Amino acid sequence: MIDNIFFYIVRSLHPLEHHKALSPKIVTVNGMQTTTLLDFYKIVGTALSFGPSFGNNLDALFDTMTDLSWIKEHAIEFHFSHSKDLLSNESVSVKNNFVNTLNDIAYENDLAPELDAKKPKQIRYLFEESTEIEDLLEENFIIWEKID
Repeated sequence: MIDNIFFYIVRSLHPLEHHKALSPKIVTVNGMQTTTLLDFYKIVGTALSFGPSFGNNLDALFDTMTDLSWIKEHAIEFHFSHSKDLLSNESVSVKNNFVNTLNDIAYENDLAPELDAKKPKQIRYLFEESTEIEDLLEENFIIWEKID
């Protein structure tokens, strides 16, 4: 994986090779079970221990994901299976805001060492191959790479 690319399209999520020094925390998101943003917040909130005060909105997601000091791993990978179904019950506008927020979260964590003393996490998003996700990323001018 290349630095400064946060989004990856993969043919299959298993098996993926990881750099041993990273040993990322893996957050698995099944698109068939994540057809709304609320579904996403529940799954990710549980996996990353957001707690009951999490606001269930994109601003809260950004704020929480740019301060993950309670997570011991230095890297977090989101593995999206059945990605063609991800947020399928949401509008195009919501999907656009979602991927842009994910991009902002990864970018902010990538820049954090230069900006302040936070302990940032390297964040990467891996999506099972789908034209829906590729089109969504392209339409939002988000840089991504395909991994075979």
